[in-house]
Amino acid sequence: MSQRSTQWLHFTLLFSITFISIMGLSYSFPSHAQSTALPDNIRGALCLVRADEQIVLVNEKITGKFSLPGGGISPHEPASAAAEREAWEETGLVVTAKSVIGYTDTAVIFDCVSDSELVAYEFQNREGGYVLPIWFAPHYGVETNSAMLIDPNRVNASQYRYPEQWNAIRKIFAIASEQPALYLEDLINAAPVFHQREIELIQKIQNSISSLPEPLSNIIGSIIITGDIFGQSWLILILFPLLFSCVKKQAAIKVMFVFVCTSLLALVARQGFSLPAPYAYFPELQRLPDVGLSFPNIAITLWVSCSLVLMSSLKWLDWNKFSALIFTIGVWFGLSQLCAGVTYFSDIVVGAILGVLIAWHVERLERKPEIDLGKLLSSKGLWCGMALICLILTMIWPQPIFTQWLSLIILIAVVFSLPNNMFKFEDRSLIPLIGSIGVMIISIFLLNYLKDQLSFSSIYVLIIESIRFPTMIVIWLLFYLNRFSMTRE
Repeated sequence: MSQRSTQWLHFTLLFSITFISIMGLSYSFPSHAQSTALPDNIRGALCLVRADEQIVLVNEKITGKFSLPGGGISPHEPASAAAEREAWEETGLVVTAKSVIGYTDTAVIFDCVSDSELVAYEFQNREGGYVLPIWFAPHYGVETNSAMLIDPNRVNASQYRYPEQWNAIRKIFAIASEQPALYLEDLINAAPVFHQREIELIQKIQNSISSLPEPLSNIIGSIIITGDIFGQSWLILILFPLLFSCVKKQAAIKVMFVFVCTSLLALVARQGFSLPAPYAYFPELQRLPDVGLSFPNIAITLWVSCSLVLMSSLKWLDWNKFSALIFTIGVWFGLSQLCAGVTYFSDIVVGAILGVLIAWHVERLERKPEIDLGKLLSSKGLWCGMALICLILTMIWPQPIFTQWLSLIILIAVVFSLPNNMFKFEDRSLIPLIGSIGVMIISIFLLNYLKDQLSFSSIYVLIIESIRFPTMIVIWLLFYLNRFSMTRE
């Protein structure tokens, strides 16, 4: 064969290979597009993870309902990548989305398989699910309270965020890929060394209480756990009508300022340290439905700072009945948190120290002759500045808790923009006091009911949570509205 013929043969073979490759790609692209193309109404991606004949579900922080790991699809993001990303953010599981196995009205469901052995605790929660260790997940305590591996037959449709979808998900579960699960008693060794010792201490305390005779053990356990009520933020807000009715307005405003500042500072500290509670490493310790991070203990910080500022304003810093009551309640609450496995002893100590420092700085500021603290704390400029700070924090950490505080601070700024004589806090009668507290409590139950009815929408639930505290404040203010003053103006 001549050289020219050989060149033409090589050219023909090269052209044929190129042509076949191009044709192959042209056929593969439509096929790939067809397999990944989604209906126009699909905006989210969900991961169905099946292991040991059970399904992985997360408990959502905002709605309080169960759901599959998943979320919205970002622009130009493949749906499978969105499902894998959301699974990691919410559960800490690194998964591979193998294929589409179903759809909801707005989301695509992928058959997801964990890239490593799926680990769960031996401990079963009250729903009968095996708790998953997810404290390291990026959205733990932000979007999700917990995650579990559970038999779908043990879950009622009403427990799922979208009850009408649960039967369809159970059918899809039957065709999902099966994988093994590894069950561990605890992961205490994964905790920081200084926390490992404290977890052992909490375990010893719980065992000591359990070892007592049954009637005595139940009584002591109930008394200790009941102390948790003093750490509820709604209770502190309900005490504000009592505070404004019993002390001077300037002292009450000072306590309110400390309450807001302390909460924001403690929340920022929590985001910075990101230390989970003891039950994250040993779920059997948990006795209260507390979730998320625990350092520092915000409730202790609030209780100490607000109490010290109030006692200083009343000149009651020496040991008396009131200070003894405050100290007893603080110890009671701290013990309840410790024995319930939702906080460490170090969290309580640091929270108390932080509360003392905040109160000390406020009192130090008040002693400066060039500063009129009462006028400063009542100025709308101060509260508008705090609203701006909270807005920045909300942008840095887009979490529901910062959104809730932002709405409350904005309301306070609006209130201080109103005429000074619009509210008659000097009214010491029991009617506005009892009436405001009663209606505030009723509003809590009504908002909780409304939240449960609208749990299918995270936006609606977030709105309800954001207006919860402002609603309580507005109800309280309406009972102290000075109608005669408004008429004169």
